[in-house]
Amino acid sequence: MIMAVELARKYAQAFMRTQHEHITKKDYDAIVKARDAIAQKIYIVKLLDVPTMSAEEKDTCIKKLVEYYALPRSFVGLLQLLCKHGRVALFGGVLDAISKLYQEEHNAIVVTIYTSSEVTDKELGIIKNFIAAQTKKDVVVSHVITPSLIAGVRIESDQFVWDYSVQKQLRSILTT
Repeated sequence: MIMAVELARKYAQAFMRTQHEHITKKDYDAIVKARDAIAQKIYIVKLLDVPTMSAEEKDTCIKKLVEYYALPRSFVGLLQLLCKHGRVALFGGVLDAISKLYQEEHNAIVVTIYTSSEVTDKELGIIKNFIAAQTKKDVVVSHVITPSLIAGVRIESDQFVWDYSVQKQLRSILTT
């Protein structure tokens, strides 16, 4: 597993060396969405490993995949290269590594906000501004409704976890 992560990171670094100036915020958002979708449905790219699929069919599938996720056209070449090297299964990891490289380069942080129920865009904006003020970074937010929190909010990123939920308070009561 570690070797796959490292290999995906190397593909991402090579890609970003030539493409980093062309990756916009909109592209970054598309990369994150594609990464998340592929993490849940790896079969999306595994289809490109089917040995009976012709090179033309693979190219067509790659172009449709890039178009579907609104990825920059340069990702066609990246996917073709991964197919050629028999490493298409690394694509999700490559997308993850590209998103992390983008975050480093643009002083950005991706956070997932978990709430027990639906919140308004205004409320998400308040939380986003709070995180931006605390981290001094551009914040990219995804929101997940998690009824098990009961009430409150939990915020996670690669760098931190901030939990102010009833679920956490109940857990702390049980452990004391």
